[in-house]
Amino acid sequence: MTVTNVGPATDRLCALIETVSDSDLDRPTPCTEYTVGDLLDHIRGVTVAHVRPSVRAKTRLEATPSRRLFRWLRMPHRWIKPWACWDRTRLGPRRGDQIGQASFDHGRDERELMTEPIALDPQQLDSQKVVLLRTRKRDGSWVDTPVNIAVRGDRAYFRTPGKASKNKRLRNFPEVQIRPCTWSGKPTPGPTMTAHTRLLSGEESDAAGQLIDQKYPVLQHRLVRLAHKIMRTPTLHYELTP
Repeated sequence: MTVTNVGPATDRLCALIETVSDSDLDRPTPCTEYTVGDLLDHIRGVTVAHVRPSVRAKTRLEATPSRRLFRWLRMPHRWIKPWACWDRTRLGPRRGDQIGQASFDHGRDERELMTEPIALDPQQLDSQKVVLLRTRKRDGSWVDTPVNIAVRGDRAYFRTPGKASKNKRLRNFPEVQIRPCTWSGKPTPGPTMTAHTRLLSGEESDAAGQLIDQKYPVLQHRLVRLAHKIMRTPTLHYELTP
C-alpha cells in the first residue's frame, strides 16, 4: 500500500486559510456561484470526512465492551428508527454516500438552516423531543450534540453523563445555542436560540430528573439511567434559561 505524505500540502493550505479575514468571506471566487466562505465550508467538510474514519477505527480498537454499550444506548435514534443509519458507509461522512459531495452539501445545508440567533423561548421547545445543543470550545468552534429536552414554565432542562466532554465546555462557556434537529442530530428548519446553562444539584437536580423521566419514561428513565450505571458515571442535569 502506498502512503502519501500530505503534511507539507496541509501546512501550506492552513497558512493560506489563516490569511482570510471575516470581511473576505463574502468575496467571489472563480466559480461565480460560490463565495470564499462556501469554499472554506467545502474544505472543512472534506477534512472532517477524511479524519472521522481514522478516529472511529482507533475508538473501536480502544473501546471496552461497556463503553461500546454506552455509545449505543446514548444514541436514541437507534431505537426509534434502527434502519436510519444502515445506509451510512463506514468510511464516509455521517450524511450521504459520496464523501466530497455530501460534505459540501452538508456545509451548504447548515448555512441555509442557520438563522439569526434569538433569545431562548422554552415554550417553542415544549413539543420537541430532541434539540441540537451547541457548546463552544476554547478555540471558538462549536460542538453539536443532540439531547432530549423537557420544559417547565420559562425553563428547559436536559440530562448528560458526568463523563461527557461537554461538561467541561459548559463550565468554560455556559452560553450555548439550541436549534431543532432530528433524532440522529441532523439540523431541521427552525430558529436558533441562545441560552445560559446552569448545573443543578440537590433538590433542583432531582426535580429536573423527574421531569425528564416523566417525558421519556423508557428512553431516559430506563435505558439512559442504565447506561450511566454501567459506565459508573453520575447523571447530571442542566437548566436552560434565556
